[in-house]
Amino acid sequence: MKREIKQRSTPTKRIAAAPTNAEKWRLAVMGGGPGPTEIEKLAFEAHSLRGKQAHGEKWKAEAIARLKVRFAEALFPALMLDSTEECHKIVEAMNASRRYGGLIEYVLIRNKITPKKRAMLKLRCALLNLPKESSKSLYEVKLFLEKSRVDFCDDSSVCAVMRELGLRVVK
Repeated sequence: MKREIKQRSTPTKRIAAAPTNAEKWRLAVMGGGPGPTEIEKLAFEAHSLRGKQAHGEKWKAEAIARLKVRFAEALFPALMLDSTEECHKIVEAMNASRRYGGLIEYVLIRNKITPKKRAMLKLRCALLNLPKESSKSLYEVKLFLEKSRVDFCDDSSVCAVMRELGLRVVK
């Protein structure tokens, strides 16, 4: 009787199996856990629209108008059902946006991603962003990671993540 070998599903393997670059980035940034809810996105987007924007005032006004529409769509059903749960969620998300500043940081903390796992996520994101000319040798990859301010343990961890992501490198 032959025993089946179970393949581990590591975050890097899930990233490599993702069909599009956008999905690869979402998995790499969020750590494989659940992403933000629509209400959390609204609160953090509103937080980011405070103050001056590099895109200009016209862009900011259009972004705020779009945010108002999305806010009404998200909370109108709660108003009709006389449900206060959505209102509590928006207040919690607003508090989180003030406390954590960024949506990605908040989601990583909410999903209980440890600092070691965060370092690996940062390594994966940097390797997904690796230019083609830097993937010729391990030395050039390490230079790119240092320029990107990404910490890594040793060469073997970089090679292992690159192999799982399907990136080729010449040692």
